[in-house]
Amino acid sequence: MIFGVSPAYFISRFGEGFTCEQIAGSLGDLSAMGFDGFQLEVFLPDRLSEWRDGGAALVRAQADEVGLTATQFIAHFMLEGFGSPSSLQSDFGLLEAEEVVQIVKQFPGCDLVTLPLPAWQAQSADAYSKTAVKRARSRLAEKLSLIGETFHSAGVRMALEVMPGSLAGGTEGVLALWEDMGDTRTGYNFDTGHAWACKENIYAIPARFGRRITGTHLCDNAGLENLSAPPGDGTIDWNLLMKTLAANGYRGACDIEIRCDASEVQAAYARGLSHVKERGNTGEATGSSV
Repeated sequence: MIFGVSPAYFISRFGEGFTCEQIAGSLGDLSAMGFDGFQLEVFLPDRLSEWRDGGAALVRAQADEVGLTATQFIAHFMLEGFGSPSSLQSDFGLLEAEEVVQIVKQFPGCDLVTLPLPAWQAQSADAYSKTAVKRARSRLAEKLSLIGETFHSAGVRMALEVMPGSLAGGTEGVLALWEDMGDTRTGYNFDTGHAWACKENIYAIPARFGRRITGTHLCDNAGLENLSAPPGDGTIDWNLLMKTLAANGYRGACDIEIRCDASEVQAAYARGLSHVKERGNTGEATGSSV
């Protein structure tokens, strides 16, 4: 069982403009805390060149030195191609996907890219008509298929992370989107905080998606606001959740996601790791492993 961190660790510690050098410099701390892995991410579009021009090699070298595994790549910057009618119609994300492949290929064993789908924002009521929404969802399926083909043809898996308010909708919307795409390969990154805040039955999600859950962002909240609190600090039943993940065949990384003040990062992640590890081991005791 691999326990890692999402890029929220680096965002909380260094801000949204975190650099490859800052990631590399903090990996030793993660290893010392007992983590096994970490997620790669380009959060801002202007950071893509840094990763391409030596940054990825720096991060990989340090990860190798401290014994950490890159569990997946979060292409957060690409959500700018999906949040509005104009951005969705643009080609943003198509060429960028090819650059992401080149970064991911520098991390042996890391063959997964997650693409977050942001909240849908349109300024005109016409954009929310039945016809307009249907057309937008069709374009979403088309654009994701094109990007997915770039990833899959390079031997890299693609997964979707659905943020509250996205055009795709909740988990049922993802299943419908896959049907529209005619897709059987794209995975689902299970963000417990997003789903819980959206009033999803998160304990049923592992059964609904099965082995198409390719990664996790394990965080907590009270089911009222989309927060990323340490597991155990909200109202999610982590014992039940970890058991349902195990029972439905999840074998990927358990990556903790916490957004907090920089002064609280180490303590919050240590507490979250302890909470999830304890429940994860309980899941193993049922006869399955996460």
